[in-house]
Amino acid sequence: MVAEDSALLKKAAKQLKIKLGKKQTAFHITGEDHPGAVAEVLAKLAAKEINVYAVHALCAGNGRFGALIQVDEDAVKRAAKALA
Repeated sequence: MVAEDSALLKKAAKQLKIKLGKKQTAFHITGEDHPGAVAEVLAKLAAKEINVYAVHALCAGNGRFGALIQVDEDAVKRAAKALA
């Protein structure tokens, strides 16, 4: 679950008595869709020896792609630099 407002999410979860897991960081990537588009982004991370543990594809439409990419918390800063 990705929340625009994490405080609001926590409040709603508490009211509904839903236990949330640990907060995690994900990178939202988008671009022009073509074969291998996400693989190119992942290759940038691999080149810096950054392990990706989850990729969630998103529907972008109109010839665009989207994905959420998660890396280990200790690699977030390095990943941000590699993806910049």
